[in-house]
Amino acid sequence: MTLSFMRINYKTNFYQYPATYPTDASTFRINDNIMSKIKKYNKELPQNTLIFSDVFPLSASDYPKDDTDFLLLLKSPIDYYTIIQKKKDAYKKKNGKDYKITKAQIKKYKYKEHNLKYIIERLFKVGNRIYLPGRDKYRPVTLTNYQFVPYNMAFGESKENILGKNFNVVTVLLELELSEDFRGSVGMDDLKKMDCKQKSKRIGNIWNVLKGNERSSFKKRDIKHNTPGMYKPSGGAKSRRRRKTRRSRRKSRKTKKKRYYKKKHRK
Repeated sequence: MTLSFMRINYKTNFYQYPATYPTDASTFRINDNIMSKIKKYNKELPQNTLIFSDVFPLSASDYPKDDTDFLLLLKSPIDYYTIIQKKKDAYKKKNGKDYKITKAQIKKYKYKEHNLKYIIERLFKVGNRIYLPGRDKYRPVTLTNYQFVPYNMAFGESKENILGKNFNVVTVLLELELSEDFRGSVGMDDLKKMDCKQKSKRIGNIWNVLKGNERSSFKKRDIKHNTPGMYKPSGGAKSRRRRKTRRSRRKSRKTKKKRYYKKKHRK
């Protein structure tokens, strides 16, 4: 069984991020433990890639429910191979023969497209937080929509050599619509609104594809908050305000005493 790999490159709707950026685990998670595992896996994989396979159609029941475990699975050849092997064993038990599939059948049944679609839709789910490269890890942005751009050039395939072996790599190009208007996890009410907007935009995108029109890009915007993140430095604004109020109280007491003595002296 040969594993295939996908590389997801993305553009954003922020003026401050005009280039195309590669997706990796750090795009979705900022965690020292996860990143140490990712660095270990990256030695065995083509650069900035995630694992997928086109020999079986895989669904949610085949993948871990936890999103972090799902992300790590897409970087671990051994763990991903275990899933495929389970599918093969189940097929042999049911049909009494080894599982075999030709390239023509893979193309006919579109297993590659099916598996790629599931991974992309789960990673880039509306409401998920995205960590942009070079930006403070305490200030993630929220994904509100995405699309393949341009659609007829969104997918590309190549062979890449690593550790003396040639691997098939599918490159996907996405355009992301991101927002800073949401902090932390997004609530269900906000998600419903975002889903409605997303549906209307995607209906328009599908219509443009059917009509042969070029898809329009997401409206560009500036990043509002590019300052350091949500951590609180020692002291902080509150303590400075307290000091000011204490000083002002002391001053007011002194002025009151001066006024009192002046009045007394006049008498």
